[in-house]
Amino acid sequence: MKILGLTGGIATGKSAVSRMLQKLGANIIDTDIIAHNLAEIGEPLYTAYVEHFGEGVKLENGELNRAEIAKRIYENEEERKWINSVAHPLIQAKVEEEISRLKDLGETNAVIEVPLLFEIGWQKFADVVWVVYVSKETQCERLQMRDHIDEAAALAKINAQMPIDEKKELADVVINNEYHYYKVKNEVKKAWRKFLKPTE
Repeated sequence: MKILGLTGGIATGKSAVSRMLQKLGANIIDTDIIAHNLAEIGEPLYTAYVEHFGEGVKLENGELNRAEIAKRIYENEEERKWINSVAHPLIQAKVEEEISRLKDLGETNAVIEVPLLFEIGWQKFADVVWVVYVSKETQCERLQMRDHIDEAAALAKINAQMPIDEKKELADVVINNEYHYYKVKNEVKKAWRKFLKPTE
């Protein structure tokens, strides 16, 4: 099985590229979805968050106040290190389960969408790594619109991650998501076909 690692900066359009790949026949493993599910009531991450942050991070219905947790993590590097140490082994186990399941089904590819792929060293699991990027200005504008936050908060989130230029240097394939949708789609299609070609 060939494994592609898909990453990029926050709000650069990784999920849009992921959807394009899915339409081309890719088996997508979205680590954001895995992390979200692991933080549902009764799941391991839910328990870890409540034990670490206290009952104050729970909403009235018992679910986690995800916005409050995200705020604490982005504002405090030590909290980011803590959550990475707790969450990533759990997420990795789920990813490995899914890859095993796909192999059992006879599938020949998997795309692991990982926002912090380089930061946590997951490039070692991928045969090829793609980085999706846009300019910092576009990234900041998209993040403000998506998360309904001001420029300072958006920049804080962006600056909490590895600089996108460093990610581009480490990538096997770089996807410029500033372009028109159809141009990006064609670039993705060409790169995907190349990825699927048997290694000589």
